[in-house]
Amino acid sequence: MRLALALTLMASSTMAQDWSNLPALQDRVITAPMLSEGEWRSMVEGKTVTYSIDNQFFAREFYETGTNRVVISVAGGLCLNGQWYMDGPAFCFVWEGAAPSCFTHHKLGEGVYINGLDDPDIEIQFVADIRRATVQCGEELLSGLPSSAGAS
Repeated sequence: MRLALALTLMASSTMAQDWSNLPALQDRVITAPMLSEGEWRSMVEGKTVTYSIDNQFFAREFYETGTNRVVISVAGGLCLNGQWYMDGPAFCFVWEGAAPSCFTHHKLGEGVYINGLDDPDIEIQFVADIRRATVQCGEELLSGLPSSAGAS
């Protein structure tokens, strides 16, 4: 199953759901099967996850192997260190100087979507790419999504 999910994710950047009706997409995401901690950890450990919102780059997160430490780099180049933990089915993140923010991770069609639980204004995020790399900070490095999905 891990291999099948990884292969699906590698192909998913070109198969994202239609973003033109965000409420309908959110309804589909929140009713889709949730990923477990083990499924997520096996996909991301030692890798960088690239997220998009409405097919536009949002952020990259690097998940350190063997820990719950993560580094995020958002559009514009801001980098923050943090940790993640599970709170029931929710993946919660604590970034430097910020309150925890929690999300559910859902498998929908050919991709993985992230649904924010703490802020109704947070849009659905799409996992656009997962690759074995570390986060690079700096505005010039964050100009867009990878040109092709990366291999693990």
